[in-house]
Amino acid sequence: MKKWIHSVIAVLLASICLLPSTAFAADNTDTVPEGGYIAADPTEDDVILTQEDLLILDAAEDYGATATGARTSGLITSATLKFAMNSNTMTISGLTKCVSGVKKCGFTKVVVMRRLNASYTWSAYKTYNDLYKDGTTYSLSKKLVVNPGWYYYVKGVHYAKKNALSTQKITSETGVKKV
Repeated sequence: MKKWIHSVIAVLLASICLLPSTAFAADNTDTVPEGGYIAADPTEDDVILTQEDLLILDAAEDYGATATGARTSGLITSATLKFAMNSNTMTISGLTKCVSGVKKCGFTKVVVMRRLNASYTWSAYKTYNDLYKDGTTYSLSKKLVVNPGWYYYVKGVHYAKKNALSTQKITSETGVKKV
C-alpha cells in the first residue's frame, strides 16, 4: 500500500513538473489605442489647477518630494510630487518627464498616507493606480477632501517604459503636514 501511494505521488509530481504553465489573456472589448494600451480614465479627483491652486502649491515648497531610485536607464529626466493643504482640501501635483521615444510615461501608483495625531501607524487614505500617458510628459492634478487632526503625506512611483527591456521607476515621497 505504501509503495502504491509513493508511486501515485511520484507520478503526480512528475506530471506537474512536466506540464507547462499557461496564461491566457483576458478578453478585452475596449478598443486599444495605437500606443498599445488604454489610458487611465479620469476620476472624480482629477482637476484642472487654477491660478489660486498653483499659488498654494508654490507656497508648499517645504512639502515637495524627494525622489529615489535607479537612474541607470535614463528614461525619466524629471520626477516631482508635492501637495498643499487649504482648510480641508488637499491639492496634489506631480510631474514625470521622460526622454523621447517612451511608450508609457506617468505613475504606477500614487498613495495619500495619513495617521491620527496620537497614532504611530500610517494607513493608505486614497490610492491612484496606473496613471500613464503617451508622450514624454505626464502631469498629475488631484484634489480631495481631508479630515482635520490628521497628518498626511503623499508617495508615488514615477514610471517610464520604452520597450519590454527598458523601463524605469523612481519613488517620490513628500514631507508630512498636519491638517
